[in-house]
Parts: sequence; C-alpha cells; structure tokens
Amino acid sequence: MEVEFDDVPALKARIAELEASTDLGLNWKNIPEAMEERLTNEVPTFVSVENLDVDGRLPQDPAHILIEGDNLHALFTLQATHKGKIDVIYIDPPYNTGREFIYNDKLIDAENRWRHSAWLSFMSKRLKLAGELMSEKATMFISINQIEMPRLWLLLEDIFGEHNVEVMIWHKVSESGSAGKGKMKITHRFRNDSEYVVVVYRNRENVRFNKLAKLKNFKNQYPNLDNDPRGPWISSEICKSQEKSSPKGKNYFTISSPAGTEFSRQWHFDLAEFQRLDSDGRIFWGKGKTIPRLKKFVDEPQPTTPTSLIAGYSQTDGIRDLEVLIGDNSFDNPKPADMIQYLIEIASSPDSVILDFFAGSGTTLQAVVNANVNDNGQRQCILVTNNENDICRKVTLPRIEAILTGQWAEGENEPLPGSLRFYVTDFIARRKSLDRMRTEISSHTVDLVAVKEATTKRASFGEDLVILHGQRKTIAVVASFDADHLAAFKTAESHVRAGDSRRAYLFTWSSQGIEAETVEKWPGWDVEPLPAEMLAELRKATPPTALFELEGEG
Repeated sequence: MEVEFDDVPALKARIAELEASTDLGLNWKNIPEAMEERLTNEVPTFVSVENLDVDGRLPQDPAHILIEGDNLHALFTLQATHKGKIDVIYIDPPYNTGREFIYNDKLIDAENRWRHSAWLSFMSKRLKLAGELMSEKATMFISINQIEMPRLWLLLEDIFGEHNVEVMIWHKVSESGSAGKGKMKITHRFRNDSEYVVVVYRNRENVRFNKLAKLKNFKNQYPNLDNDPRGPWISSEICKSQEKSSPKGKNYFTISSPAGTEFSRQWHFDLAEFQRLDSDGRIFWGKGKTIPRLKKFVDEPQPTTPTSLIAGYSQTDGIRDLEVLIGDNSFDNPKPADMIQYLIEIASSPDSVILDFFAGSGTTLQAVVNANVNDNGQRQCILVTNNENDICRKVTLPRIEAILTGQWAEGENEPLPGSLRFYVTDFIARRKSLDRMRTEISSHTVDLVAVKEATTKRASFGEDLVILHGQRKTIAVVASFDADHLAAFKTAESHVRAGDSRRAYLFTWSSQGIEAETVEKWPGWDVEPLPAEMLAELRKATPPTALFELEGEG
C-alpha cells in the first residue's frame, strides 16, 4: 500500500493497520507469476493421453497418475477432484541456490534483489493449494536445505499454524562418505552432509506415525530361559503395578498363571490380545509366582518409533536408482527412493493417496510402489511435473515404465505391481455465461471423473455414455445435456462388473443437483451432478492481472 507523505488520514489508517497485524512473522514482496496470468482468462483442466498410459505387467487398481503441466495449474484442477482426499504429500522443490530456480521465465541468481521474495511467492501459492487437498489426517514432507529453510518454516507456520510444523534432519552421506556425484561441496568451515525434511500436518492431533518393524543389532547375547525355538529374547513389562492399577481403569482384568497364582492388574492390552500372545508362547510366566512378562525375540524385527533423524539413505542411492532403471545419471540430486518410501510408510495407510507436485524423475512413485509390495497395499500416487528439458517424457515416464514392466536399462527384472494413466493440463476459456461454460467443460468431465475416481479402463458407447472401471466400482459418465437416460442406463447396467458399486455422473444445467425425474431413471446407482461442483472449484482461480517485473536479473 503506497501512501502520499502529506495524506495524514491515510498515514494514520496505515499505522493502525500495522499495529493491528501480527508483530512477528514473515514479510516479503509478493511477486505475481506468469503462470497465474493465464488463469485470469482461462480455467485449467486435464486431458487424457492414452497412448502414454502404462498398463504394466502386473496391473493393479487404483491407477497411478502422471500429470504433465505446470504444477500451479494442476493444483488448481486437483481442487475439483481431490479436495481433502490426499493423505501424504512429498515434494522436493527448488532449493533457490541461485542456479536452478527460474521465475517468470527468468533465472533468479544469487545477486537478484528479489530472489527470496520470488521463491516465497512461488511456494506460498502452491502450498496453500496443497493444504486444501490434504485430508484431516494428512502429512506433508518437504525436502529443503539450509538456504530457504528458515523462511520456509515461517511461511508454513503462517499457512498451517505453528503447532503443525516440525522438522527432520536427513544425514545424506553413505558409510563411504559419498553424498552424490563428485566431491561434496565444502561450505564455510565444515562439510555440509545433511539436509532437512520439514514435516507439515493439516491437524497434528489427527496424526499418529506408524512404527516400522526394524531388526535391532544387539551386541550382547541374550538368554533363552525357556529354550524357545525362535531363539534368544528380551522381556518387557505388560501391566501397571498393583498399586497403580485401578479396577475401574482400562484393561483391568484377572489372569491365572500355570501355577495357579492370580494377578489382577491394568494390562497394556485387552484380554483377547493377552490370550493370543499366551497361545503363541510370547508370555513368559517364570515360576508362576511373579508377574508375567512379554517376550521379544532378538532376531525378530521390532516396531520402532520414528525419530527426527533420518539416516542410512545416501544421495548416491538416488543416482544409482536412475542408472539401473533408465541408464541415465545426469539428473541433478534425485532423492533415494528408499528414504521417500520410509516417509510414506510411517505416515500412510495401505489405501492412502500420495501426491508429489514437484515430481522430477518420479522417485516418489517408485517409493509408493515399493511400499505397496511391502504390505500388499493399494496406495495411489499422483505425480505432477512439467516437461522442461523433456524431463517428463524422457525421464519420469521411462522410469515408471521400467518399474511397472521390469524392463530396466540393466536388463530384465521382476515387474512391480501397478498401472499408470497419463494426463496433460489443458484450458477452457472463462465465459461470462455460466451455461456456456457448462457446455464447454462437459467435454472434459470424463477425464476429470477418471482422475477423481482413479479408474483404469474406459469404454465409450455413442456420444452420450462413457463407462469407467476402477477398484471395485463401475462409473457411468453422461456428459451430454440432451442424453437419452433410459438408453444410457440400460447400456450401463449391462457393463457393471460383478460385485462393483455403481455411480453415475450426469450433466445438469442446475447448480442444485440432478433433477428428480432424471435420478429416477438410474435406480440402484449413486447419482452425481456434472459439471456443477467441478466447475465451481475450477472457476475459483482469481490471480492478479498485472505482473511484477523482477529487477536485477542475472
């Protein structure tokens, strides 16, 4: 806000505004972005490119998704398909080192006076949109180094709240001391062999990280007092003391030892779990007169609480991944897939949706597929990347193809389960007439529904009906405003797979839902309106119309 020096009332109003605002936080010059300008006159959407889909040798629902296009546009469009549905986000954004960060088609070097403002403007828009996509139990992981770490932290606190931001430290050097190509850069007076992973929650109170089972290395030989064939074990307590146990407390019950001694306590698990452990020989009774204990076998992986230190994953592993998969080691600093897999496994469920909107070489999808193999999960990964320097089609897509087909650069390997659907961002002109926009966007609704429902197969029946199949569901899309719904319903009924749920997306002029007489023509189907809800989300983009010229470009 610019105020003339002699405009006293305006100056007083500005002072009051500043005094009313927060006295601690992050301030920067907001620099509108060239990518926003197109959103002023157009609405983004997705278009399927079926010839770039990857079915894989072990196809699996739901399909993973690769979106080629600017991530700002893709994040706007995902509001219409995945708002509140993403459980885990991992991103590796530009580090703003002065070499690789481009803003408004200009390289932002270390001498640019607006270097940090440009980066914060770039990140803030994307992080706010990402926050809208996060479910109530969602976690976002952001890789970053020390250059923008302090500003990123403050930006995230402003968007998500101070209590929803934490940090992990990644020790990125292998045992041999290597962290990547060539020698490590020496900064200041010490070797920098760590980076950060900032952890962001939609609501930290809703998040409980999974404890992963890891094999512990014990230096001492532990005893095997009862000669259990599973080997040596250590013991742990399984109840509160008698003095601290309340008969009205949780899991209070009485058990009898083999020697007939009774113990009434509050136990660390319920009676059914106690009986299961006992039948499996995991309760040690001793001579039956002392409190029983739980046996934990030394040679068995034990669930371990995640810590703020990430170790054992080297930057070199990320480079090696690309070499063996596609024969290319020229990509700068790819993250190791094992590290991202670790983050996904501690924060996700087997059916979670994972998003990476700085997808780069596609490491996150490899990590998701590996996590699915580990626990027989059906996580879905959504990747977004532009095709700058042909990265999407020459690096990201070939890497995914290698993973899902087993055709590696180093030879034939076992394929991993999964399939991929390829989309590009496209645009529809903004119209003053809402009805005209409805008819124009209707031609894109099949692709938007396919993304929303994570479907893998589609079949068209005339101009009015498209059938999509996904994970235990059959989807009918009728995007035409003058469709014959009786005929469409009859055809759709004949293509429902056994055991599938049924959902129909039907075009309507109304913003109030499907007309009752139309719903009646689809008995047994859940009916959703097109394109009202999707159009409402897609039209929300309201970027500034003028671009700020960066000064001092290098």
